Amino acid sequence: MTTYKAALSEQPDLPHIITILENQLAALDRMGAHIGAAHLDAAIQHLRLAQTRNQCYKLNTRKSEP
Repeated sequence: MTTYKAALSEQPDLPHIITILENQLAALDRMGAHIGAAHLDAAIQHLRLAQTRNQCYKLNTRKSEP
């Protein structure tokens, strides 16, 4: 499992960050930290949405190039 410190040193891309956060979410769920897990889940959803928007933007930008 990738640690937070290792993730920072590698400068991971967004999918890698989401995977790390999902691992942390699972740990919070196991501990019964439901409020913290809910906040982290919301953050993961926002990152996924940003990732999707970024991919759509890249596709639209490529289409407009000559």
